Amino acid sequence: VYTVDPDLSNNEAQCSIHVTAVADLQLTKTDTPDPVFTDKPPNKSPTLLYTLVVKNLGPSTAVNVVVKDILPSSVTINEVTSTKGSCNLGVPDDPTRPVTCTIGSLAKGDIATIWINVTVRRLTEFILLRNDAIVSSDTFDLDNSNNLASEITKAGPKLLVLANAVGETPTGNWYLGLAAIGLILTVGLISSIAAISIEKTPALKHLVNFLRTRKE
Repeated sequence: VYTVDPDLSNNEAQCSIHVTAVADLQLTKTDTPDPVFTDKPPNKSPTLLYTLVVKNLGPSTAVNVVVKDILPSSVTINEVTSTKGSCNLGVPDDPTRPVTCTIGSLAKGDIATIWINVTVRRLTEFILLRNDAIVSSDTFDLDNSNNLASEITKAGPKLLVLANAVGETPTGNWYLGLAAIGLILTVGLISSIAAISIEKTPALKHLVNFLRTRKE
């Protein structure tokens, strides 16, 4: 026995589901060496290597991945290489012309590594070199907190960098201590530092102890 349906036009139903691709990109950065001694070796500007690693944590493929890196003003670019895609050198300290690497697509779990080799100009003062980079793609990223990477590199003459390493602020007694050490080194009395009264210059005392442990 069959039941006849006089209207077959309403017997079907359709539903469409829109699926959005999502890819969580992660960017990390390291610098080598840190600190950079701009007076060692003599008469030769030191080089600094930044290593940037981009990883797609998924779940979807990230399309048109691009990394932009703003280098500090005290460097010149020697070379930029990447394991995927291609890179433009850019101009240090110019946010409108960063180092730009076009990676292409990264599937879930894929990694791209970028190396930026720079020369640090010879400095007469202690400074901090700040390097900021960002990664983006055409694929929606739910977590942008790991799309940025910054690195701060200590740079300058070795004595000034080591003085900063003992945790003193470059004001007040720090300058007095630095001037005293410069005088001591000049007259060759570093071995007799213990005989110098430094109770009133704690920054000098800390630095002397630090240099003794280094023995360089």
